[in-house]
Amino acid sequence: MVDLDRRLAEIARHQHCLITLEDVIKSGGTADHARRRVQSGRWVWVFHGVYRLAGVPWTYEAQVLALVFAAGPGAVASFMCAARLLGFGFPTAAPEVTIPRGRKPLQGSARVHTSTDLDRCSIVVRNGIPMTDPARTILDLGRYLKERALARAAEAARRQELVTWHDLIECLTAHARKGRHGVRRLRMVISGGVRNSAVTDTDSELLALSIFREHGFDEPTLQHRVYDDEGELVAEMDFAYVDRMINFEINGSVHLDPEVAEKDEARDQDLRSRGWTVRRIWWEIPVHQPDKFVRILRATLRAAEARRPFL
Repeated sequence: MVDLDRRLAEIARHQHCLITLEDVIKSGGTADHARRRVQSGRWVWVFHGVYRLAGVPWTYEAQVLALVFAAGPGAVASFMCAARLLGFGFPTAAPEVTIPRGRKPLQGSARVHTSTDLDRCSIVVRNGIPMTDPARTILDLGRYLKERALARAAEAARRQELVTWHDLIECLTAHARKGRHGVRRLRMVISGGVRNSAVTDTDSELLALSIFREHGFDEPTLQHRVYDDEGELVAEMDFAYVDRMINFEINGSVHLDPEVAEKDEARDQDLRSRGWTVRRIWWEIPVHQPDKFVRILRATLRAAEARRPFL
């Protein structure tokens, strides 16, 4: 019995003085061992299968981790709670966790969210607590915060070097889909805050792809290659609808170079002669004018569809 208590005390030392029933069983104990310790006042019942040592401070971190344990495998701190733990605001946020969709929510708890895309973000561990990574946390905050408050949260995280604009853009692209909460507000924060010098060609292409996804366009093929009859490469495309022979290119500043522009023109003429529709779009449009980008996509797709022969 002494050995069991010693093993459990060592476990509790690393998880904010918390012990789970699973810890007890793995350490050689039983549910009766846990129940007797609660009855004796040595442990305090927190949730079903989750206990804390009596007489120790009931810290915020302990409250969060207890909720994570209670919510079950895959649960992570999230939303304002994760922002508080990561250190970029919301000092009064209550414990809040997210679990993968399909898992049974914690009975009677309004503090547990379900998510269909938790696998699309990195899980980070701070002070022994698993939580959504900073970029995903900011995206999730967009469900509840208005644009100005979300921008302040993003800027606070950037000042502490928890995220970069590229991190936020990658997160936006990974999660973008029609109706996904937070996507539009995060896009507006990026569009309003990112400096032109901070945007790489990859970033502008990722933002463009996120717009395709957010607005329900068919997923384009990325980096589609076209070859001539001799097997020589004619073009590698940013975005292509291969079946409809439509190519969208996002032009960065390098395309202003006269030699590059000349090569672009020759390449585009070659593709058009092969039946392709080619539309080049200046990179600032998906970055700073996403609504205009959507209009361009729709108009180009409609026009190309109208030109297709009726079969």
